[in-house]
Amino acid sequence: MEISRGPDEVVYVVVVEQNYQLAEFTLIKAIKDMFIARGGSQIGDDAAILDLGDQLLVVSSDLTIEGVHLPAITPSKARTDDFDQGFDLSKITERDFGFKSVTTAISDIAAMGIEPRWVTLSLCGPAGSDLLEVMEGVREACVQFDCDLVGGDLSVSPVLTANVTAIGTCKPNEPVFRNTCSVGDAIWVTGPLGGASCGLRLINKEIEIENDALVGELINRQKRPVPRVKEAVLARLIGASSMIDISDGLATELDHLANGANAGISIEDVPIHDGANIDDALYGGEDYEIIFTLDPNLDPADQFEKAGLRPPIKIGVIVGEPDCRKIRGRDFLVGGFQAKW
Repeated sequence: MEISRGPDEVVYVVVVEQNYQLAEFTLIKAIKDMFIARGGSQIGDDAAILDLGDQLLVVSSDLTIEGVHLPAITPSKARTDDFDQGFDLSKITERDFGFKSVTTAISDIAAMGIEPRWVTLSLCGPAGSDLLEVMEGVREACVQFDCDLVGGDLSVSPVLTANVTAIGTCKPNEPVFRNTCSVGDAIWVTGPLGGASCGLRLINKEIEIENDALVGELINRQKRPVPRVKEAVLARLIGASSMIDISDGLATELDHLANGANAGISIEDVPIHDGANIDDALYGGEDYEIIFTLDPNLDPADQFEKAGLRPPIKIGVIVGEPDCRKIRGRDFLVGGFQAKW
């Protein structure tokens, strides 16, 4: 995928042919169709909803792989982190890996408007890996977001790999799905976008930013993403009609919302994180902010402020034309991260 700019800084995406046989979303659809009679109808949202009678179980599973979801790890024994020499913030530690593996998983539970309660972890890595350092990061995330680690598995693999299953519970009719918005609903996002993508470019030494505090913030957006659990739950309580978290980029997630509801998207504002650019915000992904839709007569800002949360940002509206994908009246093409095989 190549990204270029047109007049008035409108972004256009040109899809370049690759020698891949199957892309992630195509494979997901094929798996869903294959298992449609054995639970496949649940596949495709951020989490599965299991009916236990008087309550629902909300379950999601997420992979984190060294070199795919985070750059190569700097082993703890090789780090230079004393105060005299300083520590290079662009280095990814085992603790960062453990923290991110949990927070990206529980973000999927949050994206249903539900609080995560438990996680299980399957963890593997090459010989010599400091898996206890990974577990320190897992513990930090569990403490910060009030989740209990209740089981898992350990093994050996060529690179650090973690699979986290996150679990929550709720009452019937509480989960918010990604395919239930209505024409006319306002589209909101819980924060500025592109920080994680810009942070990755800083880690990879592709760009330089002179503001040290901003550099640290952007890199942490990549290394240690924050799932918007409280914001998502509050959005549900206010009346959110649909919801999704931003893991693959704003453009892709908006397309998921629109396709699920057979509707279109008209965007007037793309909130961009300081230091980032429009490409980061639309296509970079891994921000883990929450997109939610709401009756246009409702304004959630006051309730977010009363809860001590940053007010969400209104970015657009759901429209009736299913093929509509516009930013400030100009067409944009959908793009973002997809694994390919």
